[in-house]
Amino acid sequence: MTVETRFLNKSVDYCEEYNIKKSLCKYIEAYNKYLYNYKTKINLNDNKDCEVSIPNNNKKFYLYIIKKNDNMKSCYTLYFFPDKNSKLYFNNFLLIKNTIDDFFIECDIKLDNSFYLLEGYLYGNAVKKHFLITDILFKDHQLIDCNYSSRLNMINELFFDKMPNLSNINNLLSIGVHNCINNYLIKVFLNNFIWKHELICIETVRNFEKQMQYLPDCDSPSSKGDNTLQEPNYCVKKICKSKVSDIYNVYNLETNDSEGLLYINTLKMSRHLLSLFKEHTELTLKCTFNTNFQKWQIVM
Repeated sequence: MTVETRFLNKSVDYCEEYNIKKSLCKYIEAYNKYLYNYKTKINLNDNKDCEVSIPNNNKKFYLYIIKKNDNMKSCYTLYFFPDKNSKLYFNNFLLIKNTIDDFFIECDIKLDNSFYLLEGYLYGNAVKKHFLITDILFKDHQLIDCNYSSRLNMINELFFDKMPNLSNINNLLSIGVHNCINNYLIKVFLNNFIWKHELICIETVRNFEKQMQYLPDCDSPSSKGDNTLQEPNYCVKKICKSKVSDIYNVYNLETNDSEGLLYINTLKMSRHLLSLFKEHTELTLKCTFNTNFQKWQIVM
């Protein structure tokens, strides 16, 4: 392939990304207009819809799924872009704010429709991310205007029956359905959710009304320091020593999945780890999750 051909192919990709964003704008405008009209009128069916809670990490993203216009029948573009409020919230987190940004992938999947616009939350770390769906906004270019209970049923039917191949797209990303719970189950959920260390908010949803409430001690980014979580909010993790000084890998004790690198913020902690691993290559240690740096750190 010549240099000129490679340049042209890359230019096509840039043009495609521009076209995706351009086509997305009209759907965002249509949805915002629908929400505005919804808030200014009385819907008699509102009282028939249940109210649910969604504890989350405030990393709300939208997923725009669109079929590519080429000869590959099952090739789709999955474009992820963050909610503006989530992006604003993490703006003061220097190591996180650049991760709250749009990205897209292309994959071969089988779907009944050529277009979807979904809402959800992005969990995980740089090693692997997990997008959990909370709402469906558009399907096949049609705005979904039924109540939230019906939309939840649609999401479950869509994901488990029509999109099971999205549960694990590749080694970097998986897609699933977020848990929606009643208020009396919040405490249980906060203690048992697989990414419970990331939870900072609870989104309350009733039909198209959505309100966000921060958990205690999570009202603002400035209130989060290096020691946001203290005992007894700890988890036992497998820590493995690497060949590089002061670099330790963190693994889930039950699944053995990688959970990134250990956060070491002081010389005292560095020396402590050095003494612990003097005769070991791996240990199980109590850790807390540092929400400011999005990494696990040991409990001294």
